[in-house]
Amino acid sequence: MADDKELTSKQLHFCRAWASGMSQSDAYREAFDVGPEAKAKSVHERASRLAGSRKVKSRYDQLIRAREAGMVASALSDREMVRKHLRDLALTASPQDSGRLRALELLGRASGAFVELTAEVDVRSSADLLAELDAMLDSATADDTSDVDDLEFSRDRPDTVDIH
Repeated sequence: MADDKELTSKQLHFCRAWASGMSQSDAYREAFDVGPEAKAKSVHERASRLAGSRKVKSRYDQLIRAREAGMVASALSDREMVRKHLRDLALTASPQDSGRLRALELLGRASGAFVELTAEVDVRSSADLLAELDAMLDSATADDTSDVDDLEFSRDRPDTVDIH
C-alpha cells in the first residue's frame, strides 16, 4: 500500500468513508473538520476536487475492489458451506433438523447457491405435429421434383458404366 504513504490521514479517512458508501460531501465532512457554518456548495466543491485527485481516486478504487473481492469470497464460502451441510443433512437428517435445513436454504438462496430454472414448453397434439411434418415433407418433395423436371435425360445413356 505505497499509495497510503502519499495520502494524509485525513485523505485516507475520506477515501474510506467514501468507499463505505457515503457521498463525497458527507465523507469530506467526516474526514475534515468542517464546521456547521460551512456552505454545502463549498463542501461539495472541495469534496469533488479531492475525489478527482489521482492519488485519492486510486486509493478509492483499491478499496472498492477489495470490498468486492471480499463479497465474492464470502458468497463462495457461504455456497460451499451450504453444500457441505446439505450433503451432511441428506445423509443424517432427523425431524429435529427442519429449522436448520430451512436456515441453510435461506442462506443458500441469499448467496446464489440455488438457481431456479424455467423452461418454456410448446404443447401441441400429435395430430398437429403430424400435419406439420406432412407439410414439411410435401414442400421438400416439391422442391426435389422441380429440380428433376429441369434435367434432360438421354435414352441412349447406359444405366451403368464399365470401368476397365
